[in-house]
Amino acid sequence: MSDEKKTFKEQMLDFERGIIAAALAESGGKVTRAARSLGLSHQGLCYIINQRHPELLSVRTKIRARRKSKAREKVKRLKGFLNSSSDTTPEASTSTEPTAPSVIRDSEPDD
Repeated sequence: MSDEKKTFKEQMLDFERGIIAAALAESGGKVTRAARSLGLSHQGLCYIINQRHPELLSVRTKIRARRKSKAREKVKRLKGFLNSSSDTTPEASTSTEPTAPSVIRDSEPDD
């Protein structure tokens, strides 16, 4: 079909597909790098590819699982250490909820 007989929407999708395909080719199929070069977020470009251009899924590199952050694991260990070291007294409460301070009144309140 020639460009004159395509609707505006079809022409825009063709143009968008061409730009995304070129960015993916330039980045070696890496969506994150292609998105960065297009000024989009990784999630935004993935959404556009999945929703409007599923034929470009074959151009992108294989999706791989990201490794877990070592910093996050370190924070979890530190929090666990701090929680366990605060319970040094045998009569320490096992409840994590704070208790309200007790109020002692010696006299009746003034009206």
